[in-house]
Amino acid sequence: MKLMNDLPRIDEMKNKLLLLGLMLCIAAFTSCKDEEAMGRAVKGVWEGDMGITRTLRGKTIKPTRTVLQFNQERNTSTVGSGIMIEYYNLPGLEAVYSHITWNTWTRKNGNVGFEFKVDDVADEKYVFYDDWSMTDERFTGKYPDKNGKDVSVSLKRIQTMPDVSKVKVWGFFDKMDTWYPVAYEGTVNIQREYQSKSYSPTKVTIVFDIDPVYNETNHSSEGYIIEHYSDAPFGSYLADKVEFWGLYSGDLSFRTSDNTEYRFYNTKVSEQQLTGEYIISVSSTQATTFKRTTVPDVSFIQQWGITSRIR
Repeated sequence: MKLMNDLPRIDEMKNKLLLLGLMLCIAAFTSCKDEEAMGRAVKGVWEGDMGITRTLRGKTIKPTRTVLQFNQERNTSTVGSGIMIEYYNLPGLEAVYSHITWNTWTRKNGNVGFEFKVDDVADEKYVFYDDWSMTDERFTGKYPDKNGKDVSVSLKRIQTMPDVSKVKVWGFFDKMDTWYPVAYEGTVNIQREYQSKSYSPTKVTIVFDIDPVYNETNHSSEGYIIEHYSDAPFGSYLADKVEFWGLYSGDLSFRTSDNTEYRFYNTKVSEQQLTGEYIISVSSTQATTFKRTTVPDVSFIQQWGITSRIR
């Protein structure tokens, strides 16, 4: 009898649960549709000011314009890929190309968020939460930088993406501002044995492929070394390509293609000079100073290798 009396109440609870489930399904469906619609809306090519700033040789620079292409594989996709191009009107730095990925998602407040990030840099991302809007022609909004400060964005839709078929360098985004060769020149007590006689260079030129002032590295960086001679029978120079150079905690070392090694202790580098103690032998070092100089033209070098030339 009690069970019969409870049946209307059970039916009422079922209806409420069904209604709640339906509302949740509708909400999820609507959110999903909003995310998909936002993905379709952002698809295409945009150009304008992303508010980006970089550091180049110790100075803050901004691109003159930024072009973004957002690709959507299907009309229902909420994720996609794309390309970002930053244009700079600077010598040796005309444009920076990066692959990006993007996605949309629904925030707890019901608004749709949008973000994209550079593929090769873990912390290079641009996240748009609530303060952004888009029309068929304009994309405006704000994203927080690494310090939490809002950065304003203003983009307009354009019809064509610049041709990137001949771009050779991608994904050096975090180091692009310091990846340029620099040279230092000075004297060190090097002795080269040739036909039972010793010869010392009048000066030595060291070329780094990236600026050591901004890049303390123990990775496989490259460059080359030229030893200049005035009275040697083997010629006016010995030169070799550097297969590895490392600067770590003041210890600077080079290894050339024929395994010639150069090492310096207590190294300090600046945009004006390189100082350190050149290791002559296990028990002997020489304090030396190399001055920053123009990167030399190496087209005159006919033969690379140091020990291979004086054997």
